[in-house]
Amino acid sequence: MGSFSGVSWSEPNGLVSVDDVVAWVKYVTLKPAPHVTVLDLDGETPNFIINATDLQYVLSGFRGDSYPPPAFANQGGPADCP
Repeated sequence: MGSFSGVSWSEPNGLVSVDDVVAWVKYVTLKPAPHVTVLDLDGETPNFIINATDLQYVLSGFRGDSYPPPAFANQGGPADCP
């Protein structure tokens, strides 16, 4: 995700920070948040459902874990994910 200027969210920047966690929280609490397709990380094709699995991917990225997670990549996960 990008960062929040107080009015709108910037484009995704390819970095994982606390802004990514804030974006997820804002989305589920109906506050100004990035578009659902930016937050929908579970699976290659967005299903437009934001849930705890998406948050887990955000938190894993914050910890520095690989994305997609190895278990997902071994099941034929997205080849074009960073």
